[in-house]
Parts: sequence; C-alpha cells; structure tokens
Amino acid sequence: KCHDVLKPHLGQLDKFSPALKSYVFTNDKPDFSFDQAHHEILIYDNLKPYYQQWIECLKSVKENYIIYLQEDFWLYDNVRIKI
Repeated sequence: KCHDVLKPHLGQLDKFSPALKSYVFTNDKPDFSFDQAHHEILIYDNLKPYYQQWIECLKSVKENYIIYLQEDFWLYDNVRIKI
C-alpha cells in the first residue's frame, strides 16, 4: 500500500543485501522498474483481513528463514548473513 516509500526501500535492499532474495507483499504491482531477479512481488487481496493477506503471501516464500521489514524500516548497513 505504501508505494511512495517502496522505491527507496528496494534501493536500500539492493545496496545492502544483494545476496538475499526479497519478497514484497503488496496490494498492487509497483509502477516503477526494479530488479525482478532480486525482488518478487506477491499481490494480496486487499479485501481480505490482514492475517489472511500474510498467510497467502507466505505460502509463496520458498526460504526457511526470513528477515521481516516494513516499508519504512530501511537498511543502513550490510546484512550480516552468517549471524
């Protein structure tokens, strides 16, 4: 829903976590270009309750572990993957 901050958010992910795949849970595809190999957009049904939106999107996440970030929680340093 917060596409105004999504572009800089994805930019910070590109800069500080290039080795990690990003999944973006949103109600609509962004209207700007982004690295589709690094970021996968998962569209949820905006009419469903929040928890159902999350559950449906999480079913498409293939990794065993995730780092959860809101669109306004930006990375300011490299992700220490080994930790």
